[in-house]
Amino acid sequence: MEKTYFYFGAALRGTGDSRLNNETIRSLWKGFCFQAGSLELAEGSAFSFRTGTQELPRIPDGKEFALRVTEEGIALAARDYPALARGMMVLLMRVEPVDLTEGQERFRIESCALESRYTVQTRMLHLCVFPETTPDFLRKCLRLAGVMQYTHLVLEFWGMLKFDCLKELSWENAFSKEFAGQLGKEARDLGMDVVPMLNHLGHASACRVSGGKHVVLDQNPRLAPLFSPDGWSWNLRSPRVPDLLRELRRELYEVFPGAQYFHLGCDEVYSYETGDEAQALMARFLRDRIEEVLREGKRPIIWGDMLLNAQACGVGKPYFCGCDTPEHARQLLEAIPRETVIADWHYDVLQPPVKTSIYLKQQGFQVLGAPWFQRENCRAYVDTVRDSGLMGIMVTTWHTLAQQMPHIVTDALLCGAYQSPWSGPEDSRVRTETAALLRKVSGPAATYAQAGWTDSQIFTQANPMT
Repeated sequence: MEKTYFYFGAALRGTGDSRLNNETIRSLWKGFCFQAGSLELAEGSAFSFRTGTQELPRIPDGKEFALRVTEEGIALAARDYPALARGMMVLLMRVEPVDLTEGQERFRIESCALESRYTVQTRMLHLCVFPETTPDFLRKCLRLAGVMQYTHLVLEFWGMLKFDCLKELSWENAFSKEFAGQLGKEARDLGMDVVPMLNHLGHASACRVSGGKHVVLDQNPRLAPLFSPDGWSWNLRSPRVPDLLRELRRELYEVFPGAQYFHLGCDEVYSYETGDEAQALMARFLRDRIEEVLREGKRPIIWGDMLLNAQACGVGKPYFCGCDTPEHARQLLEAIPRETVIADWHYDVLQPPVKTSIYLKQQGFQVLGAPWFQRENCRAYVDTVRDSGLMGIMVTTWHTLAQQMPHIVTDALLCGAYQSPWSGPEDSRVRTETAALLRKVSGPAATYAQAGWTDSQIFTQANPMT
């Protein structure tokens, strides 16, 4: 059967949901039109986009959106704005250039009938913002996540957001609240909810332990009473710490208004991981902080490792279980409100089912599988989420993202996201697709270092990441 197309020129005029008429969507449209096309949108029906004479399609039961492209036009209908934005991303990836000569611009989209096909409904991407993370790199990650139809963006600032209540919690090159707020708006424009994150137990240094840095104590050693003796965890006995954490959360809520979730971290709590007294102290502290977050109107998320004892779960290697005894694990689990979402991370589990995720669900929690960047690790979690009815996936990226950005694409595909129709499933094809998408979401690179997802092509110990 001969292919048919909808053709359009430099300026495409359409009608649709007024929320699509934002700078983020317009910028992406221009990018996917190779900087040679623009989108002009008049207000139309809610949760829709339409141009030409194509009628809006019916959304099938259980689907988020329905997209129809014919020779007569484009019609996209969705159940809500986030689904509409994801449908627009699918549409953008289908734009093909016909003529990019200035003054003769012409594009086409092949006729199609598509509906959402996600096998994992909640698809979170966790981004760490390090001092080495540039604004350009961060925006590329955010926009790539939107194009690949993630539903949530978890933002963890490692000493890289300027707080008012404790200035030492940020390095000298930290981002302003205004910049962080702009990131949040772009994420919402692309259909993603932002999940602000602040470590409430371990990782209180806001630095990777392998670097020996501490954002607070390297700048002001007199603040040592806020932390455990090694500086790694918050001091759970200090009366100042709960008040400080409340203030920090309040500032994050102001930066990211409307956030439904809040991630408290709570992994790798070295200073309190063994002994009856330390475990009881951690259980009370964790329960109190989670209950505060619930009263603040947010759904709490925590990492799961400190709740897991290998014997209690019936697992061994390669699972990481941070609780020293089955009894302490039982006490911790009893202390935590069941409204809490548990993000279960095990980076060397390569075969489904992921047993600890099922165990945590059996304890009454909603569970997010949290893989890193091994393809089989992510596949094991996706299969477990789908087959065991878990809440969803939170893809973690940590310090390796600058070399592994294509996994943002591959992990989304495992969850049922659409990709560019001209690409393929092989690793090499995904890398080239990722590069092509980055050029479209970020526009022409001003410098060599800004091109692609690394700032160089040869990596050294002194220059390990963007």
